[in-house]
Amino acid sequence: MQNDVSLKRLLMNIHTYGFGIVGGCPLTEADTVEVCERVGHLRNTIFGHSWTFTNNAALADSSYTNQGIGVHNDNTYLLEASGVQVFHCLFHDGSGGENVLVDGFKAAANLKMKHPEYYDALVRIPLQAEYIGDGHKVIGTINLLQENPITKQLDAIRYNPFDRAVLSHTSFEDTKLFYKALKALSLELNSSANEIWIKLTPGRVLLFDNWRVLHGRAAFEGKRVMTGCYLAKDQLNSRLRSIAGLNLY
Repeated sequence: MQNDVSLKRLLMNIHTYGFGIVGGCPLTEADTVEVCERVGHLRNTIFGHSWTFTNNAALADSSYTNQGIGVHNDNTYLLEASGVQVFHCLFHDGSGGENVLVDGFKAAANLKMKHPEYYDALVRIPLQAEYIGDGHKVIGTINLLQENPITKQLDAIRYNPFDRAVLSHTSFEDTKLFYKALKALSLELNSSANEIWIKLTPGRVLLFDNWRVLHGRAAFEGKRVMTGCYLAKDQLNSRLRSIAGLNLY
């Protein structure tokens, strides 16, 4: 990560596959941040500029437990979800805790091919997501699937059943259609054919596109210390244009 050749390789991996891994990082939050700042400025959220956490239930969030977590995108309750999410395992003295990644764009493409009316419904019907706890009450109105207004291609998926609020503002017909569409998309996202499992070991920093890739975690035993941060989508796209030479809208 000390030269633009390595940075370009990482950026292209994130653009092509949805994620990239940097090896050989020292086991501190500060060093993890330094790696990430080669991609762009960190985004400050309700969790802070960067964070280190363990399974101590310090916050009202399932990440702070040792439970398994189903696949989801982060920040669905924010008006603009963070574009890049970063995980680095600093320490783990037990078993389990593997992370799963799912390409949400592939799942959405499968849905569009099999059930175009469900795909269109998830693009059209708005919903609310919320984070309530730890002194915060953040509520955002979003669409589960978001298309680029210029290219009409899928721009983002914002799927998180743990943060989804009550669907109380839609018509009866749209409510029925939404839940049918949501079930069909959920089946695609939770298919083992769409999963990649990764064991995060100390020194390996995982960066992935939170607008495209969903993540989850297997349950684990022992103490597990993780650090990480978020970056804005604008930062990733800027680097892809300037370092990787891509033409992005």
